[in-house]
Amino acid sequence: MQLDQLISTLLTGGIVFICLTLLMASSFFERGISRKLKFVLHTYYFLILILGVDTYLIANGLITHFPYLIRAAEPLYYLYWSTFYLVVKYRLDDEQEFKKWELLLFAPSIVSFIYNIPFYLKSANDKVASVTGVVDSST
Repeated sequence: MQLDQLISTLLTGGIVFICLTLLMASSFFERGISRKLKFVLHTYYFLILILGVDTYLIANGLITHFPYLIRAAEPLYYLYWSTFYLVVKYRLDDEQEFKKWELLLFAPSIVSFIYNIPFYLKSANDKVASVTGVVDSST
């Protein structure tokens, strides 16, 4: 990894971390907000942070330097929209209860995780080879 790439990565990560920390802190001090909504909001902010870092690594081609992160965030992309739904639901009416059918919202992320288990168990070299193979075949 080049020094300028490392500095850029650290600066971008720091800025994202500071912004999301401020967002999370603002919801801590907001009055009239239930613990349920705070939990959903903080989960949502955490997902934004993780997915932002993952997108940055992929977009800049740095993901091959962190082979253990290859496809690690894929189930979180499905979890993001489920959490977004719950944020909107509890923002509109905080008194609503979590219904059993809403567990189906999390099914895509669970299926994605199960589907990716064989890939997660591969060695770092195999993961990098599969990613570079896909990139080389697309160019």
